[in-house]
Amino acid sequence: MFVKPKRKPSQTLRDSLTFTEDDLRHNQQGRIGPGQMTRLKQLHRQQLDKLTSNVIAGGLLLLIDVAVVGINLSLGSTEALPGGLFLLLLSAVFIVPGVRQYRRSHVLAADIHSGRVTRSEGIIRLDVVERWLTSDYWLAIGAERWRLEKDDLLAFKNGDPYIVYTAPSSRLVLAADWLGGD
Repeated sequence: MFVKPKRKPSQTLRDSLTFTEDDLRHNQQGRIGPGQMTRLKQLHRQQLDKLTSNVIAGGLLLLIDVAVVGINLSLGSTEALPGGLFLLLLSAVFIVPGVRQYRRSHVLAADIHSGRVTRSEGIIRLDVVERWLTSDYWLAIGAERWRLEKDDLLAFKNGDPYIVYTAPSSRLVLAADWLGGD
């Protein structure tokens, strides 16, 4: 009978959070590692792409709205006002997420530019906050909390000591070091 070998906690963390030993060495020196920097740049590019799409879509809808309502008003007709209001609301559906994506891309750019990591050490607390149709997964050390994906959270052992390395502006968890020994 084949027995699956038990994985070391440090390897589970590396696999789940996608960092290398080299990244961890950089983090221990207070810097973002090369693999982590690549990942941050990819996330930044994705946010900029989403931002561009939302601004173009929302801007076009807004432009069409202004044109349709403006032409109708100049002709003395108010029949286009309900449709214009609908297009205005529809453009907000694209513009509001664009504002969030702008903020996210801005904080990612700050992390990329600084190249620094924040280090927190202590006993880990894992929390799950149930929402109406979803759950939020939180990793905490003392008063510090970071939101993670479920699979990443499950790589940690609740109540064990860790050092957690995060990007200071975006608060992304970049790496962790289990202090329980391998």
